[in-house]
Amino acid sequence: MVSFKFSLVRTLGIVAVATGLLLSSAINASAETRSDSYTSAPSGPPPSGVELKAPTTVPVDNVVIGDIVPEQRRPNASDDLKGSTGTARGGNTPHTSVDDFKGGPGCSIQCITSGIAYARGVGANLVVKTDTPAKIWIIAWNDDGYHKQVNSDEGETEFAHHFDDLESDTFYYAMAAAEDSEGYTSHGYGDFTTLTRNVRVSFSQAVIHEKPFSGPFDMTAWLQGEEIADNDNNVQEGDIVPVGIQIHDLEDAERFLTLEVFLLLFDSSEDLCESFGDVDEPGIGQHDCYAWAYAEFQSGELDLDDRPADAGSWTQYNFEQILVLPGGNALPGGFGQPFAFSVPVSVEVTFD
Repeated sequence: MVSFKFSLVRTLGIVAVATGLLLSSAINASAETRSDSYTSAPSGPPPSGVELKAPTTVPVDNVVIGDIVPEQRRPNASDDLKGSTGTARGGNTPHTSVDDFKGGPGCSIQCITSGIAYARGVGANLVVKTDTPAKIWIIAWNDDGYHKQVNSDEGETEFAHHFDDLESDTFYYAMAAAEDSEGYTSHGYGDFTTLTRNVRVSFSQAVIHEKPFSGPFDMTAWLQGEEIADNDNNVQEGDIVPVGIQIHDLEDAERFLTLEVFLLLFDSSEDLCESFGDVDEPGIGQHDCYAWAYAEFQSGELDLDDRPADAGSWTQYNFEQILVLPGGNALPGGFGQPFAFSVPVSVEVTFD
């Protein structure tokens, strides 16, 4: 379920914008959990390497996870707002819509018209708009030490940044500042909570490329290192070994997914064979009565946040993958592993 977080900020300390148009250090969040107030700003310079980004578009499906509320000020406080002399947040007048208190030019009263956080998987795309050409800053941070500050060029009326290094299901504070060509500044404050990553893994067959003898197959599978399936006496049909309809869900999944499908081939032509013990981890080998191997993602793991280029949504997309033997089934039949196969797998990723 999408979480909306709206905070009316009353107690945040003054954030000064210097003559050189550099926003001061990011604001430390309160140690209190998701409250309706903020603590004072820390001392010291802003972080180095402020990242400059051009405006970007909002996500396709526009799932809102939070907002930045433009700060209301008294109309007669405009003389205090020049960046060269420090900023003033005005009195404790309750927030209203921007149109209710717009009483001066540029950012001298309030030029930020909106700030919205859109979901991008477990990340967030923060979009800030102004009614005056300005240089716009966006800051996101939390109580666990995350902090990132970005800014636009001068003279923008919309600036967006994709924060792609966030944690799932995590609360963040957000701030925006805009400075016009006259040095006046406006601010906005808010928060958002990122979505949770979930995954569904589905497969139903193995495709046999090479085998040393004929017989039934046993299948075992591990997802994120945990056994999820143990299916015995699977009989080959042409090049295909059906292994049952395997559908497995993970909630609040980690970013990188591992899946191993293990096949044990039994030589039914042999009269005397030692029993094969239970399998507790994937492996590759062969002796007189048995051959065994396992298939996995090409690189060993799948990055669930590596959204396909043709995906139409930031909250749901699919990967169609082929599990292969370690090394990738690179050699043709008869020259490589005597027992080789692959497994088609569908991976559906959703965020809520």
